[in-house]
Amino acid sequence: MSEFAYFRFANLDLLDAEEKQHKDDVIKATEEVLDANGITCDNKISQLSTEKVKEIHQLQRKIRISKGKRKVHQKEKILAQ
Repeated sequence: MSEFAYFRFANLDLLDAEEKQHKDDVIKATEEVLDANGITCDNKISQLSTEKVKEIHQLQRKIRISKGKRKVHQKEKILAQ
């Protein structure tokens, strides 16, 4: 499902180099956003406006950044021990 959303991001040229390299992470975060918005199938994704697709992309980016910060914090905590 969210692989289709990933391709919409790509078609709209929303993906940066890091997101292109970590496609699976982007897809996983996008699934979280889509689930939270009650979007459950490719048909609904295809009908979304460009603005809504951009909004979903920004939300998945925030999720990925947040998770990345948590991972860094956890690594720092382990190294400090």
